[in-house]
Amino acid sequence: MLTVIVVKSSSEGDVQRLTDSFTKQMDENDVSIEIDLHKVQRIPEINKIEKKGEWMIVLFDNEFIDQRLKRSLATFMAHKTYDLYVIMKRTQGPKGRVVTEAPRLFKKDVYFSRDSLIPDDCENLTTERILNGWILDGLSL
Repeated sequence: MLTVIVVKSSSEGDVQRLTDSFTKQMDENDVSIEIDLHKVQRIPEINKIEKKGEWMIVLFDNEFIDQRLKRSLATFMAHKTYDLYVIMKRTQGPKGRVVTEAPRLFKKDVYFSRDSLIPDDCENLTTERILNGWILDGLSL
């Protein structure tokens, strides 16, 4: 079980598309991830949510994950060594493709006091980067 936290973005979101990116099988080789979905207005509200499973992923309501990332999440969540994973995001900017990265996959007890994806105790957390797949938004396609 993966707790999916959906943060309200300033643009128009598509929570159904986000949910489908985890649960809908696109072909016979695809996987489906069981999720526990929660919506928040601001990142610090994450602390009040009772999380199911050991991990939570934080996405904005205008984002979704690609198949490669979905297929690899179980492998990364099986590691007990890490507290959080940084995931790459691909979008389309005014001058072309833009790639950014931010912490997105966290152990369930990671704490946020600011409206930021950088946890309070970040310097003491064990971090790794996921290069298997992307977080996308409607502009990425």
